[in-house]
Amino acid sequence: MLCSHIFMLFKDLNVDSIPDKYIHNRWTRLATLRASVDFGMDRNMATVARDDCKLAMSRIYSVFYSSVGLIDGNAEKMNSYLESITELRDSISNQDSSSTNVSVKRNLFLNYFNVDSLPEDATIRNPAPAKNKGSGRRIKSNKEIAIESSKKPLRLCRKCNQKTNHDSRNCPNVADESE
Repeated sequence: MLCSHIFMLFKDLNVDSIPDKYIHNRWTRLATLRASVDFGMDRNMATVARDDCKLAMSRIYSVFYSSVGLIDGNAEKMNSYLESITELRDSISNQDSSSTNVSVKRNLFLNYFNVDSLPEDATIRNPAPAKNKGSGRRIKSNKEIAIESSKKPLRLCRKCNQKTNHDSRNCPNVADESE
């Protein structure tokens, strides 16, 4: 790679264009696109089959990106490329859907979870809604609330004359008498 000093030298020597051997392909408009993610470089995988699969995936991405780079700017070629890829995807999905059997999938599922049969009726309840508004206070458990209320001093209720957790305004005995 050339540094700024070499470009100054080219300028002093009145060189009109940079020699081709110093121009890298990635600097030009004709640079081909490469896969942004390399799937085949992880060597920590346990099986060779998985490595082969990742290597094939990397090659597929590389071919796809380079072919898109070649047809960039030509709407006709892009539309025909899109049609051919769509047809290929549809044929692959038709092959996969016809080859997979529901009972085979069910048996694989049962064997994986080591169960004999699936329940007929699955009862799934919605989770409790999250409290995402208000102040960010910690939610106390019922046990903590009970401990705090037991530490409070008892009040003298003037209606029933007992020391309890209520007073004359919310006395349960008075509520029973009024009904």
